[in-house]
Amino acid sequence: YPYYFMSRIFISYKRVDKDKVFKIKDQIESALGEKCWIDLDGIESDAQFANVIIKAINECEVFLFMYSDAHSQIIDYKNDWTVRELDFAQYKKKRIVFVNLDSSPLSDWFYLLFGTMQQVDATSNKSVLRLISDIERWLNLSKERSMTGSTVSNATDKSSNADASILPVFRMVIEDIFFISGKGA
Repeated sequence: YPYYFMSRIFISYKRVDKDKVFKIKDQIESALGEKCWIDLDGIESDAQFANVIIKAINECEVFLFMYSDAHSQIIDYKNDWTVRELDFAQYKKKRIVFVNLDSSPLSDWFYLLFGTMQQVDATSNKSVLRLISDIERWLNLSKERSMTGSTVSNATDKSSNADASILPVFRMVIEDIFFISGKGA
């Protein structure tokens, strides 16, 4: 497969949801400075691509399953790539978060097998910001930044994971974030 890079965040999605998914991916990358692994060209059926998926899931710490109404249309769960990725991430004991793109209720099949997984409503900007804050905490990015001297900012959590002796005390509530193409947040 022509591209591969290590990432601690893996995004699984249906092609029909690409625009919504890439908007969230861009928000995460802009806010955290952490690249997400995402299939850019669509799922291929060859073994080489399967090896890339295996490697990417093995190396990730957070697996974001972008759920939508498209998942309720699945007929052959055994051969659906997103389901395969989800099953493999669960087998590898990855932190799995269902990001519901369109407020669709989980289908009975998904609810039976994954109904207890953390779910995020992506139609709510506040929920997406909380997800970003959670990812920052899960990946210990605040601590990594404090060790390199970068400024630590946590948009939604009032507690700081950073050692107070390393960072000056500074907290600010952020009510909204706007993303400008080519500029960032």
